[in-house]
Amino acid sequence: GYPQGGQPGFPQQGFPQPQGQPAFPQAQDYSQVPQVQQGFPQGSQPAYPQQGFPQASQQGYPQAGAPQQIPAQGFPQAAQPGMQSGFPGGQAPTAQAAPVPPPKPTFVAEPDKDCPYFSPMPNYQLRRSGSKDLEFTSFQFFDGTTMTAAEGRLWERTYELRKGAGPASNLQIRRNYANAMKSMGGMVLFDAACGQTKGCRGVTGDLMVGKAVRGGKALWLQIRPIYSFSGEASRYVLTVIETEAMKQEVTASDLLKRLNEQGRVALYINFDVDKATIRPDSEATIAEIVVLLRNTPALSVSIEGHTDNTGNSQYNKALSEQRAKAVTDAIAQQGIERNRLTSVGWGQDAPIADNATEEGRAKNRRVELVKK
Repeated sequence: GYPQGGQPGFPQQGFPQPQGQPAFPQAQDYSQVPQVQQGFPQGSQPAYPQQGFPQASQQGYPQAGAPQQIPAQGFPQAAQPGMQSGFPGGQAPTAQAAPVPPPKPTFVAEPDKDCPYFSPMPNYQLRRSGSKDLEFTSFQFFDGTTMTAAEGRLWERTYELRKGAGPASNLQIRRNYANAMKSMGGMVLFDAACGQTKGCRGVTGDLMVGKAVRGGKALWLQIRPIYSFSGEASRYVLTVIETEAMKQEVTASDLLKRLNEQGRVALYINFDVDKATIRPDSEATIAEIVVLLRNTPALSVSIEGHTDNTGNSQYNKALSEQRAKAVTDAIAQQGIERNRLTSVGWGQDAPIADNATEEGRAKNRRVELVKK
């Protein structure tokens, strides 16, 4: 960076010629001038006298002659003594994230293998001491009109929001499980926010109640978000009761005897919820009806469908007709003449038990074999 002959030259882009200062005489001995550590390598180039120019660059001058890019902060590439923001080793600093403290341990629920029907909402976990499992008990469910006792195996789970996660609204939680119930072929009996429970004693807060049939077993589900003025739920309680579906063991001889004595037989043929699809666990009953009709060729019967009073009466009548026809078709498919069979649906108009209880409603959901 200096011309030959020992004179300290200045690049055009480097230090300007000092104004009003005499040039250094050639005879001057620079060996006695202290060397500047930051400006030039030791023992090679003279430092500037204190009265002439500032020692190490404070203005962003390069180290050795050739101009260099000045960092945006205004600091030179070489670190200045005592400057915390200087760049060590002539290298620009790289951004480093502040150290993050290790996360505090949180409780994470194990997969709920003992409650196979429903999973928790995203961002929610099983609360400590939030489980209750009973092999057999009774639980009161609100079906939209009354409190109904369901008996069977119980699973109860309390789920809470994971730390740092965003909560779901009470409505979102209720609708999530309502959709899950419908996807199982079930129905939603009640779904409402606080104040919509028709004043039923013992029913408070947001609530969703549903019912379905899975694998020949009836499932009752209740979802109760913990009340929140903001409309968000930090916790919610899931309750499931699994009950045995009504089963009936009949034989052709029993059917004939009861038809001769009473003129009709109530059969509890299981269908998918809100459908006319006969469930596999009722195929044995259909087979016994076929045996009866084969053994008594002179017998003709009417297949009559009935429902409980849940839902709309017109809908129930149509459903009962569809189910009666489904049974008639199943019998005819096994070789019984259709002119010996008729079908009709009565809906909820001919109950044989009290519709105010689940037991009574279960008895009213039937198909009757009537002697003609």
